[in-house]
Amino acid sequence: MKPNVAMLAYACDPLGSGEHWLGWGWAEVASQVGNLTLYTRSEAKHALKPLCRAAGIQMHCVDLPLAVREASCRFGAAGSWWRKVAWAKAAAKAVAQKKQEFHCIHQTTFHTFRVPFYAASLGLPSLWGPIGGGESTPRGFEDFLGRAARSEHRRGQLNRLCLRWPSVLNSLRRVDKIFVSNRTTLDFLPQFAQSKCELVPANTVRDGDAVAASAGAKTKHRELRLVYAGNCVATRCLPLVFEAMKGVDNLHLTVAGEGPALAEWKPWAATSGASIAFTGKLDRDRLKSLYEESDVLVFPALRDSGGSALLEAMSIGLPVVCLDWGGPGEVVDTESGIKIPVNDPDQVIRGLRDAFLRLRDDQELRDRLARHGATRATTKFTWEWKRKLLQRTYSELTGL
Repeated sequence: MKPNVAMLAYACDPLGSGEHWLGWGWAEVASQVGNLTLYTRSEAKHALKPLCRAAGIQMHCVDLPLAVREASCRFGAAGSWWRKVAWAKAAAKAVAQKKQEFHCIHQTTFHTFRVPFYAASLGLPSLWGPIGGGESTPRGFEDFLGRAARSEHRRGQLNRLCLRWPSVLNSLRRVDKIFVSNRTTLDFLPQFAQSKCELVPANTVRDGDAVAASAGAKTKHRELRLVYAGNCVATRCLPLVFEAMKGVDNLHLTVAGEGPALAEWKPWAATSGASIAFTGKLDRDRLKSLYEESDVLVFPALRDSGGSALLEAMSIGLPVVCLDWGGPGEVVDTESGIKIPVNDPDQVIRGLRDAFLRLRDDQELRDRLARHGATRATTKFTWEWKRKLLQRTYSELTGL
């Protein structure tokens, strides 16, 4: 007997990206192991309707009044957060009207503890996540964040305040099971909640991301070709890489992406004396080609709950150098990349430099990391793996 599951997914769009695409992915795999009723917003209903019909998903759109949505847009990030909180309340009320029909409730997107799980108070077995949000930039790295250092400090303070908010605390107390996306968030949560947690990285390899035929067999070049791909925001902390490249021969870095941090990164790169090129944002095909032309993905994020760029690179056989912090620390293991411990900036810079030198001079190491990374990305980070995870978890929660 399949359990009847109510899933709350604020972000759910099969044609979207990031958490919107992940929201639909969780709904689709949940429908394979349970009788799913999906509570989401109407923004993507035209894309969702035929897919929900084909998957046997009952879809209910929960929308806030237009005046509320318009008012929240005037307050930037704070308004966006408040809008998600208001939606979570409205969705819980909608589930409550039919709660006798369900065996369990699962709140997925957005993947953060800062949006409470109000429906966990309905008395049904409940699953929350994957949730992140407990990541923050460690102290001591302010000089590498530039103008964003103050906002990062405020974010850390807000996180701590949010963890004291009764709605969040009640959600953590009442929920039966939590998928948490990384150890940094796990360590941030209260001790009483940690015992309910299971580490489940949020990101998943997209269909069509296949292992390159040449993975693990790239032509040897005298120059180590590094690549960074993603949003160019201060917390990705590429100046750590610029510093690590100083004085090291035969290294080249390509930065693919756009964002506000470029205004500070480009002058820093220019004064480093290193070989660094900026391409701007690339489309998906060009980005995949860039990965295949490169030797190593470098991803020095100091605050990132996921790591989709790492999975994309690993899936086509590109080894990774990242910081052992937040989401990237879960995506990569010691067999698929080199993770740098995060203690202080000098130690991180030395660790990055040592990693670049090892990879530059040891093609066998690069090949081995590439093979293991491709295997890891296309086995552990798939929707099939998550389908089995949900099947086990829903069964444990409901006894069905």
